[in-house]
Amino acid sequence: MKMIRSLILISLIMPFFSCSNEEANLSQTPEKQWQFDPMNPVINNGDDIIDIVTASDPCVLKDDDGYKLYYTCVGVTQEEIDAAAPLDPTPICRICVATSNDGITFTRHPNNPILDLSENEWDSYALETPFVMKIGAEYWLYYNGKDTEYMQDVINGDKITLGSIGLAISNDGITFTRTATNPIFEPSPLTDPSNYVGSWDSWVVEGPCIIEVGSEYWMYYGGAGSEVAGEMINSIGLAKSSDGMTWRKAPQNPIINEGNASSWDRYHVIDPSVIKYNNRYMLWYHGGDIYFAADEEYSNFNIGVAYSVDGINWVKDSSNPVLKNNVLNWTSSGIMAPSVIEESDKFVMYFHGLNGTLSTFTSWAIGRATLSK
Repeated sequence: MKMIRSLILISLIMPFFSCSNEEANLSQTPEKQWQFDPMNPVINNGDDIIDIVTASDPCVLKDDDGYKLYYTCVGVTQEEIDAAAPLDPTPICRICVATSNDGITFTRHPNNPILDLSENEWDSYALETPFVMKIGAEYWLYYNGKDTEYMQDVINGDKITLGSIGLAISNDGITFTRTATNPIFEPSPLTDPSNYVGSWDSWVVEGPCIIEVGSEYWMYYGGAGSEVAGEMINSIGLAKSSDGMTWRKAPQNPIINEGNASSWDRYHVIDPSVIKYNNRYMLWYHGGDIYFAADEEYSNFNIGVAYSVDGINWVKDSSNPVLKNNVLNWTSSGIMAPSVIEESDKFVMYFHGLNGTLSTFTSWAIGRATLSK
């Protein structure tokens, strides 16, 4: 989901199909429940000026150097403070990283932000929802970029942002260079531009999560758009690539949509995090049952999980949501943007929590939870 005051929240509708006993094994039985880390939050907004407004949208990568936590940071640098004096500088939405030896205690990198805004390009206004994977010895950073704050008030007075996905590459996971072909993944075309009508992902594509499937890369992503004037669709889609740069959208898209009218995720489902375990795919996402508006409280945003045997057809866990916002004070308005990694004896989820509204929040920080295998 995301961010800085202009946020696109993405929902899903799911196809139903029979769920095997194996797919039900990870239900939230008492011995299989996520446990919040007592050290939470692991990255607290306001502890540093670079993320003084928000720390959100985590993506955690574990390699030989330890843990790298990439995240959306909304804040300022000391240079920006000095240049704006005596006025306050405008906070900027960018990509930051923090490192850790144990996955719990993180230190912000002194070179933050590791990816800054471009000048007069498609990503000159905001960068967010990072996803990083290693391809060979290189770190590939996918991110959502925007060149303007708002598109237009198109749905009940809500401001909708346009955004595409770009790619930057690094040899050390810290110093990134954008590829020459950006953006590498864009929204589908509008068929009626005057009314902003097109397909389910004609407004924005964001929140990528990429896995390797055979000789291909599969990217799960969030999309938002409208097929009828005045109505918004928020869904999760799939795209495939042989090289990680040129992508083709799956004909089955969208592969997951919002729940039914009485569901906890009837309006918003976004931020997929996918891993394969025991020959089936697991996709965590956050959802909500209130319509997005800038001053609404995030009182019902939680995290759920869906399962698949082929990575295309999904069934949601009947015990969703599996991680709820009503446990911790600093997540009382929403718990969102899961990033799940597998370790030898457990799954580890990083997420961001919110306490307040988009315009009046008191906390927007990153936490950690674990689930024993």
